[in-house]
Amino acid sequence: MEIMDIRKSIKAMHPHVDFDVSLTFYYDETNNIKKLHLKKGDFNVDYKANFVLGGFCFNGSRPNVEDIFDRIPLQPTVNEVKLKLLATGEFADCLVSPKLKTFLENVSKKDIYLHISSLNLLYYSLVDIVQSALPKELLIFSHGFKTALYIACKANIDSVVPVLLKYTYPNVPHESLYNFVVELMAIIEPFKQDQMIGESIVELDRCLRKKANEDDLLFITDEEDHMLIKGLLELYTRPIYHFVNSEHIFDNEGEIKEQIANFPMFNNGEKLSNYKFLDSKTDKLIQASDVIVGLTGKFFKFINSKSRDEMKQEIAGMTQLQLENLDLFLGLFEKSLGYNQGLIHYTDSFDAILKIAF
Repeated sequence: MEIMDIRKSIKAMHPHVDFDVSLTFYYDETNNIKKLHLKKGDFNVDYKANFVLGGFCFNGSRPNVEDIFDRIPLQPTVNEVKLKLLATGEFADCLVSPKLKTFLENVSKKDIYLHISSLNLLYYSLVDIVQSALPKELLIFSHGFKTALYIACKANIDSVVPVLLKYTYPNVPHESLYNFVVELMAIIEPFKQDQMIGESIVELDRCLRKKANEDDLLFITDEEDHMLIKGLLELYTRPIYHFVNSEHIFDNEGEIKEQIANFPMFNNGEKLSNYKFLDSKTDKLIQASDVIVGLTGKFFKFINSKSRDEMKQEIAGMTQLQLENLDLFLGLFEKSLGYNQGLIHYTDSFDAILKIAF
């Protein structure tokens, strides 16, 4: 893949982001699903759990991180720190941990930044419906239409899944496109009256019926039956070519290492070599990335599983320790966004992003 023109386009769309900065990125991942499908009648994994890739990065010389796990009581035999050694359970459960607080305090004092790429599995599985339906003049508003469809389908997921299965989505037979649209939109019909997304659902319904009549829903036909996400390689390659002047250090995950090797990227004809793989046992920044990415994955599941009112209610009932941990965790997001907004990347609905902002 030649990235020069792609980067020009990305930089033009995000003029406030410094993609030319020279950083050193350390990575780990959580909820690495490999693939998402409906082949056995339901999702093969928990669709509420985002795939998250990320960790910590720094500018210039490597800061001293040898004490990043200091003051945390760990067994002497531990040679690799992971989140489960500091905190367990769901997001709110993790915030009860004094060990987690010590870790968050330690990393907050370091001259390092959080970087995150998060993929909402259900949202990403549905976006091709919108991409297929919208005419060119409405593509600029596609995120709003995608959010509307995601909210409506998520609220009716037990009824939506049988329709996806029936029509072998995303490989809907050409002769069945109109029936697929009619059945799917009938399920989310009540949302046409919704104050927030109603207008988008009405317009999307109109566009879908028109394109289905014309056999022109390109992205949901001629694919593999029930295969919603074929792989996650794009999530790994995106930061490599977005931040092309930076070094990217990944945990030594064999399958991804092989996939990237088989997908060479070129910048003005020169092959990119700004990435490598290390054994996590040998580097504390990869281990710290495991902890923060694991916690971030639980955070997104918290976001995806609750309404904003439910979030408010749960936060209102948190202990002082939980609130202190929550502040420390969200402070890492604020610190990174203040340094470079390109460090935090969501493939998600407006609804989820507004919950995070809240």
